[in-house]
Amino acid sequence: MLGEKEGVVDRTIFRTTRSNLSDNGSNEATLGRTKLAMDWIGRDDIFLDIGCNEGSLVAGALVNCERAIGLDIDEEVLHKARTLYPEAEFYHGTVDNLPFDNEIFSVISMLDVLEHVSNPISSLKEVDRVLRPGGRLILSVPHQGTFGFVDAQQSLLFAAGRRIIRGKRDPMPEHRHFLLDEVIEMIGPRYEIGRIHRGGFLLFPLCGYILMFTDNMNIPSISRAVRRLENQDYQKDYGERSWHLMAEFIKL
Repeated sequence: MLGEKEGVVDRTIFRTTRSNLSDNGSNEATLGRTKLAMDWIGRDDIFLDIGCNEGSLVAGALVNCERAIGLDIDEEVLHKARTLYPEAEFYHGTVDNLPFDNEIFSVISMLDVLEHVSNPISSLKEVDRVLRPGGRLILSVPHQGTFGFVDAQQSLLFAAGRRIIRGKRDPMPEHRHFLLDEVIEMIGPRYEIGRIHRGGFLLFPLCGYILMFTDNMNIPSISRAVRRLENQDYQKDYGERSWHLMAEFIKL
């Protein structure tokens, strides 16, 4: 059975970057990694999206898969998700204390979440607990590519933008970049690697700086145009030079 929605331990992780630093997650459904994850989810899957934000991936997956569930630490975005997608299921919780029984899900996604957690290996063990044998884990993380140092979320501009625009004073977030071999080592020998996509070069992270402000200042027309550029760059595989990495891991 699925765990109860109430009584979930509230431990802090940073919200997924699928909405950059915004609180409204504008146009999240257009992001390349969300589209790609939808393509990797099958018709008979029972799917969990960890760090679901406002739920666009969950809603998109629900069209095709047997069951789709979202989990996020942020009650505010969960309220929005439940309002936008009342037909979907959303739970409050954290990646290191998932409110679900063992081996429930056939597919689990963590899109731009792992780089924020304080103990990735411990978090991945908890994810492994709720994933069925033969199930698939879809991970996306910033990649240590050529322009990995161009990262809006590692900049003082990121913190200043939130403080000025949203009145929120945050600590500088941990925003690690990984190599594929590092991710494979953290996942461990119980998994084999499936599909891989490396995307984005320089345009992709530069768009992130612009979206920090256009999303939060509610300028949707500019945000849409910038996201189209971001997505075009993301679709191109630049190999080891890429800024972003998405990979599928199959549990043995």
